[in-house]
Amino acid sequence: MQQPSAAIMKRTALIIALLVFALFAAFWTYVRSDTFALKIRPLITAPLQEVLGAGATIGRIKASLLPLYLEIRDITLPSPGSRETIAIRRIRLYLNPFPLLYGTISLPSLTVLEPRIMAGRALDGTIDLAELIAAIMAKREKQKLPGTAAYTVQLRTITIKNGKAVFSDAGTRTAITLSRMNLTLKVNLPRESYSARLASGDLTIAAPAFKEVRGKARGVVNYDQGRLILDGCELIAEDARLTTAGSVGIRTGGGLDLKITSRMGKRSIGRFTTASSSTWLASMLFVV
Repeated sequence: MQQPSAAIMKRTALIIALLVFALFAAFWTYVRSDTFALKIRPLITAPLQEVLGAGATIGRIKASLLPLYLEIRDITLPSPGSRETIAIRRIRLYLNPFPLLYGTISLPSLTVLEPRIMAGRALDGTIDLAELIAAIMAKREKQKLPGTAAYTVQLRTITIKNGKAVFSDAGTRTAITLSRMNLTLKVNLPRESYSARLASGDLTIAAPAFKEVRGKARGVVNYDQGRLILDGCELIAEDARLTTAGSVGIRTGGGLDLKITSRMGKRSIGRFTTASSSTWLASMLFVV
């Protein structure tokens, strides 16, 4: 009598396991489907549109159950001058579901693929990107007012892959481009501290005053309560190397303590002497 009972129990356990697996597979497939993406789209785009502004565009939304993440594609943010200032091909947010039980959104990792940032300084000194960020921060602060939905966001790591940043100055007609950028940013929001590690990036500086400069950039920059701390930031161009270390206070009255070391070969020295030396050096320091 025991053998048939054991066989029945094994068969029942196998059927239950198969049913659980089938239900999980069906739910996993549904979460990744376009139907589910269309249902959750208003829940994602509405708060984002409120913060980013009416001019922002948000593309396709995707989700995954295992691993648990949310993916937002083709995001563009125009500047006040209607120029496309920020464009991001894809953002993937990995979620930890358990802190949601006590009103906390925990994001252990956020991956940004192929972001494009365009910033420009006008003749009057205004920077369009700064105006855009100020507008977003002002809208974000309004959400913290009494009577609005309160939630806490915990973000640990931001990884940027194959990014590109361009800064143009109308006064000097200088353009600085950092492309093929791979960067990891460690975030500590309560302390207002950040640690950015630029693993690699191709740097290009173009201006009428000197020949175009191309090189590789890498380094670590930490931000802690109003101070930038540079650790081994390097710019390598041809046979020249410029290394910067120290700290910079970016708030009013902040101090400056930098150590800059440079090494140049014959080719770079020739470029340096034929160009306007003061303008070339100022541009190199500005990038670092």
